[in-house]
Amino acid sequence: MVVNCAGQWAKQVGAMCAVTVPLHSAEHFYVVTGQIDGVNRDLPILRDPDGYTYIKEEVGGLLVGGFEPEAKPWVAPDQLPYPFEFQLLDEDWDHFAILMDSAIKRIPALAQAGIKMFYNGPESFTPDNQFILGEAPELRNFFVGAGLLFACKLGTGIGFLGREAVEQARAAGPRRRLVSLVLDDPAAMIWGGELVLRDGVAVGQLTSGACGEAVGGCVGLAYVRHPDGRVLTRDAARTGAYQVNVGGQLYPATVHLRPPFDPAGDRIKGRYPLPG
Repeated sequence: MVVNCAGQWAKQVGAMCAVTVPLHSAEHFYVVTGQIDGVNRDLPILRDPDGYTYIKEEVGGLLVGGFEPEAKPWVAPDQLPYPFEFQLLDEDWDHFAILMDSAIKRIPALAQAGIKMFYNGPESFTPDNQFILGEAPELRNFFVGAGLLFACKLGTGIGFLGREAVEQARAAGPRRRLVSLVLDDPAAMIWGGELVLRDGVAVGQLTSGACGEAVGGCVGLAYVRHPDGRVLTRDAARTGAYQVNVGGQLYPATVHLRPPFDPAGDRIKGRYPLPG
């Protein structure tokens, strides 16, 4: 089971599995004022749909933001910079004016409040401004949570829309598993995209492949499914004769549910076997 909650990268992650996630990043603006008399931590959050704004307490001042009727798009999903995390975009007071003017009409004290900080960061939105939540129609057991702006943790015990569907799929077990396949023929070369067969039936394809000198042949990663569409247990994934179609020729392969070079995870932790 895969749950795609990759934020503004959800469209790219979905594309890896041929799942369409209509999502685009837009610049999202808000400001934080200096302290204002009468503002305290118990002040309720104010939402003004007609004025496109939301206002809440922030360290004795007010945080003023909103969702303007004409958003300012950021870069296209396939042009997101890398790396990009915890970064702000340039200020744009002209674009923010419609929100600030509306907030001042609702709370006149804002006109005299000093602005401590102007924030502008990318947020991902859907075309109809509604979130995408649930199993993708193109692929079973591929769940998408996108356009939410905020996320939910499954282990907290707090209810949220879609929780029941995720828990049911989790309890039933996965219908696909990520496995490593080591080709028995060291001369065969794989690159990714090759068809994977189990007992002569197509059960998936390689997502990537590379030469594995330490294991004696090329290694590929693949999501494989049960031929009958049933839940794929670990024992079932280990059974059967696997083959990989490389340029029209079938090459036998050995399946691994753990990394074949370091199945116990010792090397990644710096524990190496002593020679002799």
